[in-house]
Amino acid sequence: MSLGNNHRLAGKKIGILGGGITGLTAAFYLLREGADVTVIEARPQLGGLATYFDFGPFHWDKFYHCILTSDKPLHQLITDLGLWEEMRWTPTKVGFFY
Repeated sequence: MSLGNNHRLAGKKIGILGGGITGLTAAFYLLREGADVTVIEARPQLGGLATYFDFGPFHWDKFYHCILTSDKPLHQLITDLGLWEEMRWTPTKVGFFY
């Protein structure tokens, strides 16, 4: 679905339960359409499974994260966020059965 800038959801108030990648992505696209969005997250840190542990002098991913070259919906989100030019592709050196 192509979301334009016609703000077809202007004036709508929408609540999203959960500030993980899915909730934050939904909020981004709804905001872009003009909705008034509130994200409700139970934990002190947004990001869900994509968040990190804070060990003081360094941070560590809670789960293994990678973006595959075949993950077209995530590529579209990164593009829509204006971050595609920041992407750097490197081999993961991890086996993966598909």
